Amino acid sequence: MPEHRWSVLCRRAIVDRFTNVMSILEIMDEVNVEKEPNQPDETKASDAVIAIEGQLVSVWYRERPDRGERFWETITVTTPDGEIHPTEGGQRGNLEDYRRLRLIVGVKSIPFRGPGVYLFNIHCAKSERSKGKVVATVPLEVKVLEPASPSSTAPAPPPGQS
Repeated sequence: MPEHRWSVLCRRAIVDRFTNVMSILEIMDEVNVEKEPNQPDETKASDAVIAIEGQLVSVWYRERPDRGERFWETITVTTPDGEIHPTEGGQRGNLEDYRRLRLIVGVKSIPFRGPGVYLFNIHCAKSERSKGKVVATVPLEVKVLEPASPSSTAPAPPPGQS
């Protein structure tokens, strides 16, 4: 099995096609969501989601530098209440021709189960059909902010007027 070196959740990862240098923009380790007025403190609705619109970047290396290999990467999300949720699809990793590989997975949203730490679990398997094992976790803290009061969002009067 390949070696997982690191993973990070970010807003966007860009790979320059000429230099092969990757830029990682806006690393995400915390998100704030505003509580809707009259929303209960704990949200347990099975369809509640948080829009993330990010990317999970993982770097993999061959287990043995002289031997190519293929694998399957999938991501699950563990919510603060311990529920594990699969994400869409997975990605095939091909280390046949190169010793190092970057995989970039789009993350549009995650299930919302209240404030707390959500874990992105990176799984590695020999094939799409096998279960594989968790090789890394990336935490994301979700904080719920109280809604802004109407007076705090109103524009301030011009200087000298009240």
